[in-house]
Amino acid sequence: MRGSNRSACPMRIGIRAVNKAYTSGPWKVSLTTRSSHHNHLPSRDVRVHAQHIRRAAHEINQPPIANRHGLVELQTLADVTSSTIHATILNSDSDSLVVAKDISNTKDAVRRRDLASRTAIETLFQELKDFTRSK
Repeated sequence: MRGSNRSACPMRIGIRAVNKAYTSGPWKVSLTTRSSHHNHLPSRDVRVHAQHIRRAAHEINQPPIANRHGLVELQTLADVTSSTIHATILNSDSDSLVVAKDISNTKDAVRRRDLASRTAIETLFQELKDFTRSK
C-alpha cells in the first residue's frame, strides 16, 4: 500500500492477486478503510513522483551511452550545463521522466568518482602535472 507522504493524504490504494495461490493470474485494485478521497489536487507532472523516476535495473548493464546516466556523464565532461542536458533529453524523448535533480545527482556522482579520495585542488594539481609531463 502506498500513500502520499508529503501531503499526508489518507487515501490508500492496494493491488492484490484475486487468488493468493495463483499470483500470475488476475489482480484487483482495492481501497483501504481509511479514506476513498484525496486531500490534494492531482499532480500536474508525473515526473515529481519518486515511483516514476526510479531507474530500470537493466539500465546499469547497458553500454555507457545507451542510458541516460552515460549521456549526462559525457555531456558533463564536455562542460554542458544541466539545463541544456535536461532540454536535450526532453527533446529526444518527450515522454522521459527525467527531472533536473536527476541530472545534478548524476553530475555529482561523476565528480565524486573522478575526484576519488582527493580534494578538488589536489585533482587540479595532478592534472597539471600530467599535462606538463605529456608535453
